[in-house]
Amino acid sequence: MRRHGLLLMLLFFCQMYGETSQREMERTLRRLEKFAGKIEKMSDVNWNPVYAGLCRKINSYGRAVIPLLLRDVQDKSKDWKYRYMVIDRLIFVEGKTPDDQWLICKVLLEIAEDRNENVELRKNSVDALSRLAGASSLMDDERRREVMKGLIKIAEDEGEALWLRWEVLRDLARFAKPFGDEMHESLLRFAEDRHRDIRAISISTLVIIARLTENETVRDKIKSFLVEEMQVEEDNLVKDQIIFGIKTLKIKEAIPYLLESLKTGKYCHKAVAAELLGMFKVKEAVPLLIEALKEDNRDCMLSGNAAEALGKIGDKRAIKPLIDLLRESKTGTWADAAIALARLNAVEAIGPMMEKFKALKHFDEEIAMALMALNAREAIPLIEERLKEVSHPQAYRGIKEMLEKFKKGEKIEIRR
Repeated sequence: MRRHGLLLMLLFFCQMYGETSQREMERTLRRLEKFAGKIEKMSDVNWNPVYAGLCRKINSYGRAVIPLLLRDVQDKSKDWKYRYMVIDRLIFVEGKTPDDQWLICKVLLEIAEDRNENVELRKNSVDALSRLAGASSLMDDERRREVMKGLIKIAEDEGEALWLRWEVLRDLARFAKPFGDEMHESLLRFAEDRHRDIRAISISTLVIIARLTENETVRDKIKSFLVEEMQVEEDNLVKDQIIFGIKTLKIKEAIPYLLESLKTGKYCHKAVAAELLGMFKVKEAVPLLIEALKEDNRDCMLSGNAAEALGKIGDKRAIKPLIDLLRESKTGTWADAAIALARLNAVEAIGPMMEKFKALKHFDEEIAMALMALNAREAIPLIEERLKEVSHPQAYRGIKEMLEKFKKGEKIEIRR
């Protein structure tokens, strides 16, 4: 009898606790809804401590709050900003199971596909879907693949809002590791879209796929596409993504077009071509890069990149032109020249470097570093003297530490 009474009491308290928890969760959500009603746009939230506190509390409720969040996110009578916040909670609420994630994804996919919904709400649904079904998802591949296909379908509809399509194509990058090989064909089609923003973001995602895939055929296909597009693309925004891809994936097949660009600027900016030719260490580019040093007064980005490239290529023909740039530059590219000369181990540049270092009105870290890299121990007193002149000593703590190591006989390496 006594045992039966204890069980009834335990059941009573569990029921009371459950009801209390339910009421507490409802109160917290209504506070979040009230907060959402006071703001004009989502950017007003930022680091608001009230919002942050409510988010932490909702996250801590765990799985128990998911049904309430799903109920509210589907309620079109509620303020879209509140529903937007609910989507964020569905991403971060603690303790979700694979089945929870799948249920959430099905609801969010309906919102993302609904043209009658607020575009910002749809975009946030897309972001949430890519997080819940992307690389770190708990769901099985079949369910994740279904989410990915749903997102691709949205992007394929040219009648959709441009920035919604853009959001989808950006967030597909989160599927690159598990499903990049499957979706790269779709991305290649998007990369030829009539909208430049769609082309640019598609190329960005393709580069991520190529970087992560273990399939050489897929990687080579994307690399070939980038080289082809480099020759025909006219929009600078898209060109920037193509160049980023060539740089990231180290596509040597682009070298002939980079050489032509360094001469004429035909396929990309001359300064960009100089940078990449240095990365690839193309000796054939040395005469063109030396010629580019002379453009310092008109295009210091070109001359600076050319100097850096010459240092990386390591051709001794560049030493005299670089010393000339070190002496004559009025645009700051003397620093690029100094670093390049250090890489070339050009000990004959120590004298001109010390003269430049002494003549400058401010302390130049690159020249100081280059002198130490060249093992110019005679420059130690000059570097120490100039360090005493700096107005903010803390800003030069790194170079001071390097100088102490140099004084102890340690070899100094170029760090940039």
